This record gives sequence, C-alpha cells and structure tokens, in this order.
Amino acid sequence: MINKKTISVFILVALIFTSCTLLSKKELENSFTVKVSADKLLLSLSSNNSDEKFHEALKVANEMQGNSSETYVTLFGKAYNTINPDASLAKIFSTAYLRNDINFNSTNEEVLGVLQKEVDQGINQTINVLKARIKRYGIPHQNVTRIGNSENILIELPAVKNINSVRHLIETQAQLEFWETYQVSEIFSYLEKVNANLADDKKIESAIKMKVDKTDEESRDFVKKYPLFAFLYPAVDGSGQLIQGPVAGYAAIGDTSTVNYLLNYKSVQDILPQDLRFYWTYKPHPQDETMLQLLAIKVTTRKGDAPLDGSVITDVTLKRDQNDNTTIHLSMNSEGAKIWQRLTRNNIGKSIAITLDDYVYAFPRVQSEIQGGQTSITGQFTEEEAQVLVSILQTGPLPAPVRIVEENLGKTGPAN
Repeated sequence: MINKKTISVFILVALIFTSCTLLSKKELENSFTVKVSADKLLLSLSSNNSDEKFHEALKVANEMQGNSSETYVTLFGKAYNTINPDASLAKIFSTAYLRNDINFNSTNEEVLGVLQKEVDQGINQTINVLKARIKRYGIPHQNVTRIGNSENILIELPAVKNINSVRHLIETQAQLEFWETYQVSEIFSYLEKVNANLADDKKIESAIKMKVDKTDEESRDFVKKYPLFAFLYPAVDGSGQLIQGPVAGYAAIGDTSTVNYLLNYKSVQDILPQDLRFYWTYKPHPQDETMLQLLAIKVTTRKGDAPLDGSVITDVTLKRDQNDNTTIHLSMNSEGAKIWQRLTRNNIGKSIAITLDDYVYAFPRVQSEIQGGQTSITGQFTEEEAQVLVSILQTGPLPAPVRIVEENLGKTGPAN
C-alpha cells in the first residue's frame, strides 16, 4: 500500500521533471528544419553511375518530393519504374559497397529495401554528426531529431550569439580536399580563346542580356567584345603583367554565377584542358570584400578526385602564426603524410589549394618538401570562423549534403 509520503515524493518528482521539461522547451528558442539530399546518397551508393535514365529518375523524384509524404526512396522507385519499365535496379546498385546485399538477381523491390535502410542509416549518421558539431561548437543544450520517416531533420537550439556561424556549422558537408594548381600563365591563353569564342557566339548575348541591358552604351560594347573578361577580371598587376600564382581572375560576388555559366558553356568546355577545374575562394579578396578569386585547379588523378582528402586527418587544432593570425593546424596519419610529402615535393614554388565543399579556403605556396603530415590553413579567419571550421573538421564530413529549408528564430546575436 502506498502511503501519503510516497505519493508526495512522486508528485514532487513529477513537478520537477515537468518544470525542467518546460524550461528546456522554452530555452530552445531557435529551430531549423534541415533536408538531407537523399538523391546524393543514392548517387554515392551507385558509385556515381552515369546511366541517363537513373539520373532522370533522381530528378523526377526530387520534383515529386514537394507534394508527397512518401520517402524519397519510394518516390525514386516509382519514377524509375515509369521512366524505365522492367529495367533492373540491381545493374545500377550492384557495387562493391553493396555486394553483400545486392546481386544481379535482386529484384527492384529488394534493391529499394536495401536503399531505404542505407538512407535511414545516412540520416541517423547525419544527426549524430550534427549533434557532435553543435556540442563541440559550445552548445551542449540541443535537440536534433528526424521528422517522422522523412528526409528532414529538426534542430532546436537555445539563443545563439552568431546565427550565420550556426548556419555554416549545419550546412557544411566538410569534404576537405587538397589539390594541385595551375599557374595563371599556363592557362591564360585558353581564357583568351574562350573570350574570343564567346564574342563570336550570338547565342551568348541572350544569356547575359540582363547584365548588358543594365549598363551604359560603352559598357555594353565592352561586354559584347569581351564576354568573359567583362565579368572575370584577369589577374594582372598595375603594368598589365600576369600575377604569378593559381588565381585565374577576380569577379564581383554577384557576377560569379555569370562566370560559372560562361565557363561551363559547351563550346568553352571544348577549348579548356580536360584536367583544368575552377573553384572560387570561400572568403572575399582581402583588399576588396566585394570580390572573389577564381583558382585554376589541376586534376591529376584518373578518377578526377583529389590526390589527398580529409579522411587522412587525425587532429585539428587552433593555433597562432608568427604574425598572430588565427590558423587551423592539421595533423595527418602515416598514409596522408606520405602523400602530402610527395605533393609538396612535386610542387615547390607552386600552390596547393585546400578546399572545403569545392570552395578554396587557402592556397599556400609550397616553399619546401613537408614531412610528418603537418600543415596549416591560414585564411584571414576571425576567431569565431576558425572555431566553426575546427568544430566541423573535428567531427568529420556529413554522409550527404544538407540544406536548411525552414527557420524559426527567437533570440539571436549579431548576424555577421
């Protein structure tokens, strides 16, 4: 028989639990709804299979997502069946990674079941990484949960000091890569050919018509004559000489999409070397915050991937260099140290570009061969920006890109 004293204790515990719960909910004044890119997960599971109908099905499934409560895998299965009836998904997903679960005789239903489990696992891994990032950043009080069986994740946080830093913390996939680079002198002649080709292409005028219409007559004539260089300013000094290094040019932040369009134009791709790739810097130019730098990356592997990536990183710390700048110091395992030593030995006098999610964070010039697998990223970071990057790199990459699709903000600090 329960006596009055026991009942009183139960009531007291319940009141304490309820008040703590209410306090926790009240403190979590900022929320973000984040969508995991399930299409990128499926693409990765297929080992980047290039089958056109497979890619078309991914695109259709993305379009169907907006008006459906079904999982992405289910929508993909329906789209693929409509686009390519009676075709076997096993041919696409019989990869080395899935060989224990999928073989050439697996039915489409069986394949979709395996894919759903992999996507569920990817979403759970994303939740764990986000929790770890947020905690390392200094926000231990948090709620990160999956919304039903969807690809969406709800993140609830207390008042934060810098909301933009939190957005960066959440959305950065953290694919860290190290790339060899071209000297601008090696590729500038190609850029001149590109500009001449675009100037002769009448179709390109409509693509940049909005930009042309907003300028005066003299500027319009210049844009028509120099379609590329009107938006991508060559990396030259005051005397018109090319500045040595990997920077191909500079562009206003608002013009980067135009430059991307021009450089990806089909006739342009036929001109540029196949091993040339362009990446923008993450931060504006130190002397002009309205401009970004475009780096010329040299692809040296057969698969087109980076010769060294973040999988070799064993430790990430904040340090100060001799000029008291905030730097991010990276330590590598033995395999990474060997590759880093070879990369630096082969590129003395040139730059190695360090990228995160295809944006250049630093491109130090190699002075000498580096042994021991140690390097630093010095990118004019503030203490806050560096701490965000360290939190991201310490917890490793997300299994797939994510993006914030909804925000409900209560108390926040400065947004800079």
